[in-house]
Amino acid sequence: MDIKSMDSTHSFRTESAPSFRFNIQGVFDNATATALANELSQIAGKPWGECGQTTGQETLVVDLTRVEFINSTGIGALLRCKQITEANGRRMLVIIHRGLADVFEIAKLYAVFDLVIPYEPISGHEIETGGEG
Repeated sequence: MDIKSMDSTHSFRTESAPSFRFNIQGVFDNATATALANELSQIAGKPWGECGQTTGQETLVVDLTRVEFINSTGIGALLRCKQITEANGRRMLVIIHRGLADVFEIAKLYAVFDLVIPYEPISGHEIETGGEG
């Protein structure tokens, strides 16, 4: 892992390590959480291949940007997966959309998961300039 700093107020980090991306879509609740948790746990615990000359930790990326709804059972499945991931020396990154941000904030999961909310430009709004005369 390389940490490079431009000055005292700006920094960025670069990593090069194998990752595995797991995309979930639809509803992540009581009906689906058990099967998803089992699949995530298997992925988190199995070898992903040779690391070679990479630096940094292997990363499990769980993409929830297409999840319409998640409840406490779904969150519990993510927590179990995180435990298995870390027990195998890996890290877990969770990508969520703005609609799920409140759920993760209310449950105080910003302190638990490495979360990413992709930038979504505002659409449907036009700015009018000038006037009619």
